[in-house]
Amino acid sequence: MSKIIINFSDSTSLTLTNDDTLTTLSKIDNVAVDTTTKDKDVFPKVPSISQVLKLHEHHHDGLIPSLLEIVINYDFFMLNDDNKKVYCSNAIVSIESI
Repeated sequence: MSKIIINFSDSTSLTLTNDDTLTTLSKIDNVAVDTTTKDKDVFPKVPSISQVLKLHEHHHDGLIPSLLEIVINYDFFMLNDDNKKVYCSNAIVSIESI
């Protein structure tokens, strides 16, 4: 089983395996149409769950290419089985195969 360690700028780390699934978040245009939703002028973009993606193993490079596909295309992600913490792709300092 392949594993990777993601090191973040705040010195925390996250270990992932090819069994892990990540939920990606993206920014979409705020299409508020009534007064009960957020004001479009204040919040022109709002977060939206985008994709649920399973990490897959590359035959030579392990899980790094799979993770890079996610962090290059999405600003934020969270573990599919733990949606209480959101990770910022731009805060990644290094990714290491173990």
